[in-house]
Amino acid sequence: MQIRKSFVFLLVSLFLVSCDKEGDAGGSGSDSFECSIDGSAHKISGQYAFAQKVATDIFAIYGSEDQTKKGFKNVYISLKAEPAVGKYDLGVDKAGSGNILETGTGTLFNSSFPGGSGSLDVTEKSASRIKGTFSFIGVDAAGNKKNVTNGKFDIKIK
Repeated sequence: MQIRKSFVFLLVSLFLVSCDKEGDAGGSGSDSFECSIDGSAHKISGQYAFAQKVATDIFAIYGSEDQTKKGFKNVYISLKAEPAVGKYDLGVDKAGSGNILETGTGTLFNSSFPGGSGSLDVTEKSASRIKGTFSFIGVDAAGNKKNVTNGKFDIKIK
């Protein structure tokens, strides 16, 4: 059931990100989302770094690479409700999950899958912006892991 819910969220989020026309395609804006994935930098700014309420029970924080780039990565945090300032557990059956979609292979790594864990700390929140830090261990369906560290974001809420 968790895999199905994560997959549905993933499809909705990819559709919403790909349909976004706001911001600048060059990625030079005040919005930023960054982390390290197994030690490799993942830095996003501009239109592909944002947060939004996706459904009545899903709020997402995105940092997607330019989708015209072959094999881009979509890193996002999915929460069961819009967050306030505070700390959130991104482990199995908790407040939400940390996710990495590797589009080249179609592989989804999720912190809510068995063996995953993570945390989110929302440090500032207004009606239009959200800022915080995060880290998580995402696990794919085969049990492979991705370690996400040094995550931080300062983005608009759409």
